[in-house]
Amino acid sequence: MKTARLILPFIFLLSGTLSCGQVTSRDNLATVKVSSSEDILKDLVKQSKYIVRARILSVQSQRERYDEQVEMVMSRIVIQVLDSWKGNLPRKAKIRSFGGVLDGVSYFDSEGVFPRFEAGEEAILFLNDFTGGIFPVGHSAGKMTVIDGVVRQRGKTVNELKSAVLKLK
Repeated sequence: MKTARLILPFIFLLSGTLSCGQVTSRDNLATVKVSSSEDILKDLVKQSKYIVRARILSVQSQRERYDEQVEMVMSRIVIQVLDSWKGNLPRKAKIRSFGGVLDGVSYFDSEGVFPRFEAGEEAILFLNDFTGGIFPVGHSAGKMTVIDGVVRQRGKTVNELKSAVLKLK
């Protein structure tokens, strides 16, 4: 599969202020304090209108104009909500994301900022309403893949992550 480089700095505005670190300056030297995974989880929960465990039913990528600024490849994803942890999405819902695969060419950024969705996979999704639809909060941070009951990005079971999320709600 071919890969197309996608550079879209203004899109980061969409993700809000998900804090993955804090930059400080002392003696004209910048240092970065990286937030803990618990701080990132707190931010995800706080900024999400919906948090769901879902199965990806379909992914359709197409070129479209986002926010009347630029034409780009975007994906429309249909999900089946298996369990709702925050907010109320219908059992079958549509979400959107930047990037996708179109005519055999992959249109994702090289840094992995935008999440990749595959039909049939299960994921924990942190979502919110943005211009043009419901998108993952913090882009890739807002999608956690579930394999055999374990959330790959956290190394915890789905039930352990659900318990942590519900405590932060």
